[in-house]
Amino acid sequence: MLLGVAACGDSDDSGSNSGASTTQSNAAPKTETLKVALYPSTDYAALYAGIKAGVFEKHAIKLDIEQVLTGTGLTAAITSGKADVGTNSPTSMSTGISNGLPVKMVSVADTIPTEGYVEVLVKKDSDIKSFGDLAGKQVATINLQGLFHLGVLNAVKKAGGDPKSVKALAMAPTDEPQALSAGRVDAIVLQDPFVATAKKNPKFRSLGNPFAELDYKIPAGGFFSSNKVVAEKCPALQRFKEALAEASKMTQADPELARAAIPTYTELKADAAAEIGLPIYETEFPESALVQMLDQMKEFGWLKKQPTPADIVWSGT
Repeated sequence: MLLGVAACGDSDDSGSNSGASTTQSNAAPKTETLKVALYPSTDYAALYAGIKAGVFEKHAIKLDIEQVLTGTGLTAAITSGKADVGTNSPTSMSTGISNGLPVKMVSVADTIPTEGYVEVLVKKDSDIKSFGDLAGKQVATINLQGLFHLGVLNAVKKAGGDPKSVKALAMAPTDEPQALSAGRVDAIVLQDPFVATAKKNPKFRSLGNPFAELDYKIPAGGFFSSNKVVAEKCPALQRFKEALAEASKMTQADPELARAAIPTYTELKADAAAEIGLPIYETEFPESALVQMLDQMKEFGWLKKQPTPADIVWSGT
């Protein structure tokens, strides 16, 4: 079963939904603005490519985007109502949902490739030579119990190390290189465009992409909404999903659209954007992959109660 295909229900008892879904009515819906809290990574290049191409406008959606650099800040924006939609790691948000966080994943943004894009960096003179050597070390990552944390623990386990001995420290990606240079952490996990910038430091060395050791496809970024927003803005969110799916297919077919978009919302220059690794832009992925991710999160002790895919993914109704 593919996750990501949904439509709003035919009935609406709340009276608060604005605009008719394009799948429900022949009448053109009124353009609605959605406030978006967004982490400026390459995960979301398809969104910006779609905006530039007029895809969201075609679906009667206007996006008011505010950048947020931490996972906790993104979660707060979503749950407080400051944002209608917020980006975050499906891994970290699944943990929150299992603990009662009232949110749903509206759509996957992309999935992680096994080469480039996400890398673990250490000092060039470090005695850490492989993922297994990270056992017992302190590793900086944007989210505790998030996607990159999961990738590192899996890679440590595959290399024969003890994944539960890894000491993860939550940190903004802009601060991670300085922390590594100062010796406050032993390793850092970064994704493009941040990893491309950090790798220019001749005192850093890469261990590679930890997700090369993963046995299943894993979503990199996702778009989430609070249960309140889901209930009140179903048609608008459905049009957002439709526009994002169209933009993602367009961008995956022509990666230069992503490379052109990235310098417009990140600190990466056009010449660097032309060289970085890109994720796989797709909004649908197998339910079985989500189940495997949740199984592994439970194995690492992150989940007291394992949620089902239905607990995490918005059904569209």
